[in-house]
Parts: sequence; C-alpha cells; structure tokens
Amino acid sequence: MANNFVKAEKVLFAALGALEREVVLPSLVWRDAGGDFAGARNDKIVLTVPAYTSARRRAMRSAGSRSRDTLHEGQITITLAYNLYKQTPISDEEMTLDIRDFGAQVMAPITNAMVRGHEEVVAELMESATYEHTVAWDADDPHGVLTEAGMDLTRSNVPMSGRAVVLGTRLALEFIQSDQVRRYDSAGDTAQAALRDASIATAFAGFSRVVVSNAIDPNVGYAFHRTAYVLSSRAPVKPEGVPWGASVSAGGFAMRAIRTFDSSADAWQDVLGFDVFVGTDIIKDHGEFDAYGKWVPSDDPDNDSGTDLKFIRAVKITAGASS
Repeated sequence: MANNFVKAEKVLFAALGALEREVVLPSLVWRDAGGDFAGARNDKIVLTVPAYTSARRRAMRSAGSRSRDTLHEGQITITLAYNLYKQTPISDEEMTLDIRDFGAQVMAPITNAMVRGHEEVVAELMESATYEHTVAWDADDPHGVLTEAGMDLTRSNVPMSGRAVVLGTRLALEFIQSDQVRRYDSAGDTAQAALRDASIATAFAGFSRVVVSNAIDPNVGYAFHRTAYVLSSRAPVKPEGVPWGASVSAGGFAMRAIRTFDSSADAWQDVLGFDVFVGTDIIKDHGEFDAYGKWVPSDDPDNDSGTDLKFIRAVKITAGASS
C-alpha cells in the first residue's frame, strides 16, 4: 500500500489548503470536566454534580424546632469507550523522493483527521440523546424558535451564561436568509463571522453563539448549555519499545504519536501512528416538572418518589426533510 504524493519533474510546492470541515462542536461542550483515568476501574471516572437543596423557614418567635437536611450530590460516570487512531505507512521512496514538507504533507492531514474524529463522537452523542424538550423549526421566525428553546432551558434552571446553539446546514441557511437575521446583522457581519469561526450570530435570543456545523444532520439543531455534553480524552503513554514517540497537540487535543520501522520482508517502511482515548456522555438531572412546566430539582433523589433523571440541559430543534 502506497501513499499518493504528487510528483513532477519540477514542482513548486504550495499549501493550497485541503477541503477541511470546520470543527466547532468540541469547543462548545464540557471538555475534560475533571478526574484522572489512570488506574480507574474499567476505564471509568465519576464526575460530581453539586447538591441541590432548598432553604426552610419557620415563623418568627414561634419557638418551633428546626429540621436538619443532608446534602445529596449527584454523579455521572464517564467511560473511555473509543480509541481514535490513524496509521500511515511511509516507504523509503516516498521519504527520499516524494515528501518535500513532512509536516504539511503527512502530519497535518493525520492530526486534522484526529480532531475531526473527536467532533464526530460529539455529533453522535448529540444525535443519539433523548431530550425532554423539542421545538419545531420555523424558517420565518428563527428568533421565536430560539426564544422558545431558551425559555425551556430557563424553566429548567439552566444558567444563562454558557448557552449556545448549533444548527445543521439547512437550518443555518434558512437562519441566515431570514429577514429577522438580516435586520439583526447589519453590513454582513454574520457572513463574515461564519467564514471566521462558523458563528452565524452572537448574543442572539439569549444565546452567546449560534454556529453552523456540517457534522450533524442538516435538518436538526441543538440549543444547550456547555455542561449538557461531556467530552474527555487522554493521550496514551509512549511505548518503551518504539524508537520515537511523543505527545502532540492539535485542535486543543493531546494525542500520542509514534514512529517505528516495519522490517518485514515485504515491507521495509516506516509506520507513523497517532491515537487517543475518548469518552463522552450527557449530564442528566434528578427532579420533576411542576404544573407550570418549571423544573423542581430533587433535594434527596434516593427518597423522592416520582422524580427521575432527565436530560434538561439541552433542547432539540427539528425540521422536516427538505422538499
């Protein structure tokens, strides 16, 4: 198996830029929320969700007794479930005659693929979750849609700070084309932001950012707080048996890189490999909705009947298939 490096009698090598999908989802979620996987049983760590409790009150001068309440923290288990990796053989001929810039021609394509792999894991997590709240998309009223999604989050006691919206490409197009957004975005700033960092609006309908992602279904979107989804990754240690290895960083992710030599009779080639351990999950909360649709967290999840774990930190936005 050989790589396909461009050759010519004389080539002026210019980095024109590969067609790379903009990676945005990992920057919006809860990254490496804490904990050390080293020595963890079954590659799992437990993240603590702070306790919720309510203040009691009694009448003044009543001489009534005071009740005592214990605090009950929640927890979520994160498992390193995936080993993202990429291995590429490099022959003597390629190293000697074909490769002019090892970083640009070999390292960059591999590390970019590894970063996209992290985003694909987050996208799968978003699309597979079960949401307590879902709102329907309206191309004529995107502000109303996001306001409704934001109110669902507010009724669920989700903090205002740290909220974001990610839209699939069809919804993002209709968002940008809507008269509401055109009026909001004077002088084409939205389009320029989309070219810079995939943002198509900032500080819109109570959300800090509205971004477009090609990693999710074009017909869906998600309004969420950054703590709704957790992404953790760990770079494996360098094996002692390889001649070269290092921990490298790309897109804000640490990963292991190793380079070894395959001396088998039909090979005689270098092998470059990158890998990383990755785990994801959603954060659920214990409680129930009252008659007004307001979320009431549980003081004591173990003893409160009628309460359950629910995914309330995100809202799914849905639209029918494009005609």
